[in-house]
Amino acid sequence: MALSQALRSTVLRSSLPLTCSPVCRRVCASAAPRASIQSHGLRTSVFTPSLSGFRSKAQRSQRVASFATQALKKGDKVPTDIEVQTLAEDGNKTRLTFGEIINGKKAVIVGVPGAYTPVCSSSHIPGFVEKIKDFEAKGVDYVGVLSNNDIFVMREWGKTMGCDSAKIKMISDGNTELSKALGMTVDMTSRTMGTRTRRFAMYVDNGEVKAVSVEEDEVGGADSDEKTNASWILQQI
Repeated sequence: MALSQALRSTVLRSSLPLTCSPVCRRVCASAAPRASIQSHGLRTSVFTPSLSGFRSKAQRSQRVASFATQALKKGDKVPTDIEVQTLAEDGNKTRLTFGEIINGKKAVIVGVPGAYTPVCSSSHIPGFVEKIKDFEAKGVDYVGVLSNNDIFVMREWGKTMGCDSAKIKMISDGNTELSKALGMTVDMTSRTMGTRTRRFAMYVDNGEVKAVSVEEDEVGGADSDEKTNASWILQQI
């Protein structure tokens, strides 16, 4: 009799509406009955939660490894109708479509996860500043640095990098709309940085991708510019 009352109490409690977290709902939704208990005419089920909704580190790495197949590749046309913010000649912000920036030009676009971040500031962008004359000698009309930092941060960071004197332009993709259209975003929530522009280097001639390289590690090249540095892209032009 005591067992029957205990089971009825358990069933009644389980029928009450509960407020679950998103993780809890995902686990419960994937749960499946594994066994049943028959006692005193009262039938109840035992559930074993499934963790199929969670990706292992190996699965996440595999997802990252497949990234390059989703990004723009050589021969593709870049999106031209997406607006970004950049700096006018007087240093004030201005809105332009990506097409207005690169159409009719031989352009090098460098994507970075964030202004003032270690690799971006210590080697990646300084490499382009140092070799700007080499790009000009190869007929490159425009070198731009793309990130989803706001244009004010990009402007001040560009000054510290020497981008002003090198005439390297700063491009703010605040909502990552252009980065997404290029296939160049990375989830950096593991570093509390949200969705970011992936580290990449792209050579575009009048809107057509002539060469492109991305850093394919799990944090989108936050720790390396081995495949996207100035020397690499110069070799492709």
